[in-house]
Amino acid sequence: MQFTENGALAYSTTQNACLDFFAEAVPNIGTSSLQHLLSEAWREDPLIALKLVFHLGAVRDGKQDRRNFYVCMEWLKDAHIDTFLYNLRHVPDLVCWKSLLDLLLAEVEGLDFVLDYEDPNWYARRRAEVMERLRARRQERRQGRRERRERRQLLLEEEHRRMAEGRAEAGRLFVQACREKAAVDRRVKRAERAALLEGLGREGSRFAMLRGLVADLFADQLRQDRELMERKRRVVGLCAKWAPSHGHSYDKLTGITDEIVRRLYPESEFRIQGGGATADEFLSFMRDRFRKEYLTPLRRYQKVPETFMHKETFSSLPYERVPSVCMKLRKGLFEKHDKERFSDFLQLAKKGEKKLASGALLPHEIVAKFISQTFYRSCHQADTEMTTMEDDVLSLQWKSILDNLKETGALGSSIAVCDVSGSMSGRPMEVCIALGLLSATIASPPWRGRVLTFSSSPSLVHIGTESSSLQEQCRALEGIDWGGNTDFNRAFRRLLDFAQKHELPASEMVKQVLVFSDMEFDQAQGGAGVTNFEEARQDFEREGYTLPRLVFWNLRASTGAKPVACEEEGVALVSGFSKNLLKAFMEGGAAGAAKFTPLAVMRKELEKKAFQCLEVVETVDMEAEGPSTT
Repeated sequence: MQFTENGALAYSTTQNACLDFFAEAVPNIGTSSLQHLLSEAWREDPLIALKLVFHLGAVRDGKQDRRNFYVCMEWLKDAHIDTFLYNLRHVPDLVCWKSLLDLLLAEVEGLDFVLDYEDPNWYARRRAEVMERLRARRQERRQGRRERRERRQLLLEEEHRRMAEGRAEAGRLFVQACREKAAVDRRVKRAERAALLEGLGREGSRFAMLRGLVADLFADQLRQDRELMERKRRVVGLCAKWAPSHGHSYDKLTGITDEIVRRLYPESEFRIQGGGATADEFLSFMRDRFRKEYLTPLRRYQKVPETFMHKETFSSLPYERVPSVCMKLRKGLFEKHDKERFSDFLQLAKKGEKKLASGALLPHEIVAKFISQTFYRSCHQADTEMTTMEDDVLSLQWKSILDNLKETGALGSSIAVCDVSGSMSGRPMEVCIALGLLSATIASPPWRGRVLTFSSSPSLVHIGTESSSLQEQCRALEGIDWGGNTDFNRAFRRLLDFAQKHELPASEMVKQVLVFSDMEFDQAQGGAGVTNFEEARQDFEREGYTLPRLVFWNLRASTGAKPVACEEEGVALVSGFSKNLLKAFMEGGAAGAAKFTPLAVMRKELEKKAFQCLEVVETVDMEAEGPSTT
């Protein structure tokens, strides 16, 4: 046992290492902490641990946590290279084709280099750095103009002309010298990079095996996609979109494009004997064929949005084919260059005739903008006010998430309990509100549209009807008490007060409570040695009710306190920022299973068909059809 940050008695472990990993792996956890949890889980059950790793990164069936997926795959690569290499083939289907390139890049540049790009604030931070440099340059130019004006007043016209000409010539020579130096630096950098890759890529090295396997996966899929394209069949997946172009970022850092080209155009088949071309010239010709025969036609055939993002072709961009993350990042660009068509598309989407993609988005990535426009400015200040189109895009993507969840089933008699205490400030608070609003909207009456917050003064908030906009739902939360402590049991007593006030019979009492929190509850008042969960059960039984099923959903890395152990009936322990886990507690998920314990819920998640292809292996033969399993 241990104590939370606020003095409540809790479990230090669920008594199952795999479940500890499942319940504690949140996006803000430290690298060393996560790898320690994985190491313990692997020691207990390697196959379950492997499935948990891929569950972290899975876009459709998991937590959509690519950062932590990379951290765990790095551990797997160091500790169990054969298992890592064999299961790499499942990364594109479960996570993303881009992830193959990121894992390869981590072998060259290190994990931290890759994780920087997974930081959700990277774009904002990069933009701020560029703007600061531009501001400094503008200030220097203003100062220079001021000094020149002052000198001009003191000089004769002829002297000033000679000085201006000399200054212009000096500037020209300086620019020329800078260009020459930059060219030399680029050549040196390319030579150093080539030497580094040559050293890393020596035959039999780990990097060579990894790069070869990644190249095989891309080459095989591109062949299949090209065959489908030539037969006018549908091409599924984004292999061509993420296949690295020659000279672009991934290729510069890893040399992966040439490896793919060598597999698609082997010299034994495509090189003319005695043709006179050197090996480098042949490779250059084949790179050009790779671009013309695979990348460009496949990207155009699949209508990859980036192929339309030019002044001449914006008017042909099919907005219904734009992936969710691309829409989120590029909506301002669409509004700027193709405002009329983009506006018409959004109007059709509002009528239900078109639909925006939302699969890869996390709920808080949508809600955060509305939160910053309403009540939470102190912790998340918006850079600019939203435009009408931006509002429409986010609202339609939110509606798409809701529609997709409703197609899965019903959440039933459930209520979301949102921890709005001070320890949740920042992104955990945004996730808490987003998942809370999502749960409230798809719950069944009389709990639909209600959110229970718990801090020093718990509030049962009505967020509006199903037809209320996302902005209206956020505004409904403006008046609640934010910050303070985390009184878990006072929140549950508030739920009991509501039931007693409306004289709800036990049959109409809420059946499932989703607790979105960091699990750092206040000390229970039921006496020494009593946990918050035990006190809540006592309170409900005292009033003639059965404690509903509790889903403790962890949103922040903290002390690792757990409210229950692994076999506690009527309780689940989950973590992360993804809406996918909500499906486990809807009709047909773990909620309908005969056994509802933290361990049973985790196993139910990992029984999904997507994770059954994963295998723990001892040795891997790159030419073999299958692995040698343990």
